[in-house]
Amino acid sequence: MHNLNNHISIRFEDVHVRFGDVIALDGVSFEVRGPGLIQILGPNGAGKSTLLKVITGLVKPSSGRVYINGLDLAMFNKLNDRYLSYVPQTNQPPRDSPLTVWEFIETAATIKKLRWPRLFTSSVKSSVVRCLENVGLSREEWGKRLRDLSGGLFQRVLVAKALISDPAIVLLDEPLASVDPDGRVSLARLLGSIAKSKLVIVTSHDPNPLIDYTNVVILLNKRVIAMGDPLETLRLYSPRVLYPEWVSDHGH
Repeated sequence: MHNLNNHISIRFEDVHVRFGDVIALDGVSFEVRGPGLIQILGPNGAGKSTLLKVITGLVKPSSGRVYINGLDLAMFNKLNDRYLSYVPQTNQPPRDSPLTVWEFIETAATIKKLRWPRLFTSSVKSSVVRCLENVGLSREEWGKRLRDLSGGLFQRVLVAKALISDPAIVLLDEPLASVDPDGRVSLARLLGSIAKSKLVIVTSHDPNPLIDYTNVVILLNKRVIAMGDPLETLRLYSPRVLYPEWVSDHGH
C-alpha cells in the first residue's frame, strides 16, 4: 500500500464489535476514499475510538469485514504499521519524560527503520528533519523537552511521529481536544495540508475547527447515522440525531 496515496480506500461491511455485553459498534458499513480528510463525529460512547482501533487491528470485529484498498484487513493486520499511523487521544505531554522533541522522534524513526528498512530512502536524521519541518516545528522547538510543551505543540510532535514512515493513512483520535483555540486553528490547517496527499481520519466532538478541510463527515452512534458532504450532512442531522439530550435541554 505504500506509495499508493493517490488511491486509498477503507470499507466497513456490517462490522459489529462487542466487549462482553456492551455493544461498541452495531452493524457499521461505509466506504471512504482518499486522499482527503474524514471527520467521524459522535457523542461519548458512540464507538469513535473503537472504529479507529478496528482499522489499526488493535480491536478485532466480533463479525463483519474491513477492507483497505480491497484487501481484507484480517489477512494483513500485522503489517498495518507499515501502511498507516494511529495517534490515540492524549490529553497532555508526559510530564516525567526527559526526552527532547528531537530525541523522541529520532527514537521512533530508529525503531521504524529497524522494522521496515525498505521504507527509508534516507538516513534517520534526514527523516526526523523532514517530519519535524513538515509539521511546522521550529529548530528551537526541536530541543525542548516533551514535558515543557503546550498541548498544541505536543500534538504536532505526535503528528510528526505518525508521518515517519510516510503512511498512506493517518488516524487521529480527538487531536484537538486538549488544544487552545489558537492552536486548534493552526493544527487544523496542518491536518488539512496532510490530507492533500493522504487519507486522514479524525474523530471529534466539534466539527467546526476542521470543517473547511473536511471532505466527508460520518455521524456515528454505534452505527452510521449519516454520511456525506460536511455542511449538508450537519445541517440535516446534527445536533438532533447525535445529541438528543442537548436538543431536549435547549428546547429545539
